[in-house]
Amino acid sequence: MNKPDVHMITMSENTISMHYRDYVLPSWKDAGYNVVEFEAIVPDDLSSLGRIIPLGDKTRRNKVVGFTDTEKAVWYSHYSTWMLCRKLNTPIIVIEHDILLEHNEIDSDVFNYDIACLSHVTRKNGDHAKLAGGAYYITPKGAKRLCAIKDHRDLITYNSDAWIHSQCDKYGKWFMMTTIQYQDPKIGVTVEHLK
Repeated sequence: MNKPDVHMITMSENTISMHYRDYVLPSWKDAGYNVVEFEAIVPDDLSSLGRIIPLGDKTRRNKVVGFTDTEKAVWYSHYSTWMLCRKLNTPIIVIEHDILLEHNEIDSDVFNYDIACLSHVTRKNGDHAKLAGGAYYITPKGAKRLCAIKDHRDLITYNSDAWIHSQCDKYGKWFMMTTIQYQDPKIGVTVEHLK
């Protein structure tokens, strides 16, 4: 099987994003993957997009809060890659700009699923946690399933990672030790996730 293209969500105007891209890109290229940069949707883009996804309020720490513009932009960035997969009508791997390929090869079993989640993050205590939106393989059928969020009967009250996670649990498989989120505390991150 030919290796699917890797679509890396980046922010070309953001120095932190470019730092991480430059660090992780060789791990993919050295393994023979064609990496295509996919320009992220950022908060400034939202006014020109309209309401693509039915986002409602969510609960955080027992308080009902709305999605931040950054959270909306992350949602729309991932949604746009799913639409691209459907348009191209070919499987792709979607990664965020800070995802390092841990091994030179991806388990070929990954490609037997319409969605396979590939990433993890290492916590401060050394535990590994699933990172659904960090890296995942999707086929056009899997992308169609992910895009079904638009047909959701109720307002969406969870972030894009939770949606990808739920779809991988229901219809796909986890290969979370395939990739890892690279973090450099001296550099920081582009999105602060609230606890």
